[in-house]
Amino acid sequence: MKSATIEDLAYYIQEAHKKNKPKPIIFLGAGASVTGGIPLAKEKKTNIRNILTKCWQEEIKL
Repeated sequence: MKSATIEDLAYYIQEAHKKNKPKPIIFLGAGASVTGGIPLAKEKKTNIRNILTKCWQEEIKL
């Protein structure tokens, strides 16, 4: 399977638009968001839990 850069994808979409052809379909794997810097749901859940725990602990100290 061939991989493409974001520049390649932009070019293909632009060319399809100029030539009035169907837009390309882009398939992304499950890890695409991770390599793009978007945290996994499990990481977000852990971060939220840590933030809430800290807030609750600070509230109790008040």
